[in-house]
Amino acid sequence: MAGTEGEDESTENAMRPPQSVVISSTEADEIPKSVDPPLLTGTVVAADVHAQTISQPIAQSQLQYVMGPDGQMYAYEKAPFNWKHFCLGFFIPVGIIFAQLLLSVILTEDYDYYDYVQNIELEFTKYEGSALSLSLPPSNDYVIQYCSISGEDFESYFCQFWDNDAISITKKGTSNQVGTVYKTNNTMYLEENFPSGNYTIFYEYVEQSRYQEWIELQESESVGADMMGFVCCFLLVINILGSIISFVTGRKDMGIGFLLSFIAVPIIAGLGSIAFLW
Repeated sequence: MAGTEGEDESTENAMRPPQSVVISSTEADEIPKSVDPPLLTGTVVAADVHAQTISQPIAQSQLQYVMGPDGQMYAYEKAPFNWKHFCLGFFIPVGIIFAQLLLSVILTEDYDYYDYVQNIELEFTKYEGSALSLSLPPSNDYVIQYCSISGEDFESYFCQFWDNDAISITKKGTSNQVGTVYKTNNTMYLEENFPSGNYTIFYEYVEQSRYQEWIELQESESVGADMMGFVCCFLLVINILGSIISFVTGRKDMGIGFLLSFIAVPIIAGLGSIAFLW
């Protein structure tokens, strides 16, 4: 009997129509939905890994701190050293002094000093209580340009050249006149107060016929030296002003160039003068 009832119940359930099942909203959300993938359009560009830049920390030495108008300090990365500005500050003054040296060489005639100037050493004796008059050889056809007298006691006397025909002889370190050299007849005169003893006079002279030519060569040489001195002083002022203006306007590289040329210009001028006068 029990088996028959179970069979009848299963047969009845099988013959019933299917019933609809209601799913709550919470259960519906848990069911995954199929999503259509988006369509890509346009040109695909492959990424370059090496083109990516990585930000590196900036060292403190590369930063410049400036006070802003709002009273805050702002850090700016310093600009790289500008070699063009440095060269302008350094080579312009140096180039000018080299050009001046070249101009001095062109304007100054080259000559040998001893082609015009000759010298003589002459020994003499001065006696106590008497004056001395001594003719200076070789003849009257020359002009004395330099003279000095030295004695056995190592005392020295020098000739003071002026524009007149009389050359004063004074003791070294003093202005007391103890003698005279007359250029008109090339005669040396020593006064009575000149110490007695044995002496040697050394003097240089130029022949009268070549004297004017020698004077012109001396003047051309002095013009070159005066020009060099003027240009050197002018460039020193330019270097000082240029360095100040460069640093004030923020062109530190140009200011460094001016400062280095401030040191280089006198050295170049000095070496150039030595080579020029050699």
